[in-house]
Amino acid sequence: MQNGLDGYRRWLEGDREAFSETVIAYNKKLIYYIGGLTGRFGDAEDLASEVFLRLLVKKPRFKEEEQLSSWLYKTARNLSLDALRKRKTEPAELDGEAAEEAELADALIASEEQRALHTALSALTPDYRDVLILLYFGELSYERAAAVMKKNTAQIRNLAFRAKKSLREKLERMDFHHED
Repeated sequence: MQNGLDGYRRWLEGDREAFSETVIAYNKKLIYYIGGLTGRFGDAEDLASEVFLRLLVKKPRFKEEEQLSSWLYKTARNLSLDALRKRKTEPAELDGEAAEEAELADALIASEEQRALHTALSALTPDYRDVLILLYFGELSYERAAAVMKKNTAQIRNLAFRAKKSLREKLERMDFHHED
């Protein structure tokens, strides 16, 4: 299967069907990342769509896949932070909407292992959760994760070390043991 950058490049060159490869490569990862930031998976789908729309409109050029993914995650983070600021000024959410979002989250997190991992990740501090998602789900380098989180590489390495330790402890408390 082609990576997201190949599809994006072909789209820039005029192949109107190729952009879908980029969406397929990154959509679920962005939804999970945004959902972790905002706490709302329903909003995460909309914000992920907005990220791809901005990619279509701005048409930035990338030399490597990691540059594309870094741009996508930076844009997702900025949109998520904007949504959180906006949410503070809106009235409280309705119970039906919360239940619908919980169902969507459950559908996205199907297996028991994924559910345990998601629960443990959700219990981490936002910086710990973000760094792990960017490094392991987003497959960004430490340098790219540092750029997205507006930290330096040493801070990201330290955060990742502490985040993995904290995640391991939470999984152990949940009596979850995974073979590496």
